[in-house]
Amino acid sequence: FLTNPGAFSKLRQIVVVGFSAGGQFVNRYSWASTYGDPASAITVRFVVSDASSYLYLDDHRPDPSCRPPSDSSTTLQCLQFPSLSGNSTGCENFNDFKYGTANVAQSG
Repeated sequence: FLTNPGAFSKLRQIVVVGFSAGGQFVNRYSWASTYGDPASAITVRFVVSDASSYLYLDDHRPDPSCRPPSDSSTTLQCLQFPSLSGNSTGCENFNDFKYGTANVAQSG
């Protein structure tokens, strides 16, 4: 409705923002949404803040070195995102939905 140019003729941008549980919602909604057509005159932005979990779009995850045991300030750089596919960690469901995009329909 909002992206219909005839409904709001001066509307140029929609920003969907979520914090904490709202951030989780916006993160997953942005993935499943059909909004954001590059050809549209109305742009849609999704801003996720402080979600307790994030949806990963592939099988790569941050390396354990990216998660220091204490506050890292602003100097931490996470540059390693190894693929977990075929990894014998005992977590064969690591890419299932809520953290990945596999088995979405089977999620409750």
